[in-house]
Amino acid sequence: GVFGREGVAPASAHHCLVLGAGDGLSVWNRSSAQLRFVLAAGQPLNEPVVQQGLFVMNSRAQIQQAMQDYYYGHNGFEKASQWSSA
Repeated sequence: GVFGREGVAPASAHHCLVLGAGDGLSVWNRSSAQLRFVLAAGQPLNEPVVQQGLFVMNSRAQIQQAMQDYYYGHNGFEKASQWSSA
C-alpha cells in the first residue's frame, strides 16, 4: 500500500504517519494482494513524555519507579520473568 496526501511524498509499508488537526490521508493499493493497515486516532494529551528502553512515562521519577518495579517483580511485573514473545 501507499499512504499519503496530495503534494507530499508518499510513505511506504512499515512506517508511522503522525497527522495533525485538519490533515487527511489517502491510501492506495497498487497490488491485487489484500492490504491491511492499522489506523489509530485520539485526542492529544498534551502531557510530558519520557522514554527509556521499553518504558514510557510522564517523568524520569516514574521511569525509575517502573524499572525498579520490573526488577523486583512488583506492581504488575510479578510474573514478568515468565513472559515470552512469540
